[in-house]
Amino acid sequence: DVKIQFDYVLNDRVKKLLSEATAFLNSLPNKPAAEPTIRAEAVDDRMARDVLEARKLKSPVGSIAAQPLSNFK
Repeated sequence: DVKIQFDYVLNDRVKKLLSEATAFLNSLPNKPAAEPTIRAEAVDDRMARDVLEARKLKSPVGSIAAQPLSNFK
């Protein structure tokens, strides 16, 4: 039902997406990703978490719901 979700921080969903994307890129012949997995320290979301906390917000900061084709004329 959710078309796009703006997580803003590294939650389990985002970590899974990063892991899958890195593995896929590493499987390509030209190896755009040098390693099959992303390093644990490669992505740091502390600043994003601090911003959310300072503004009294939580992740996800927004989402766009999928719409049926009948909504578009």
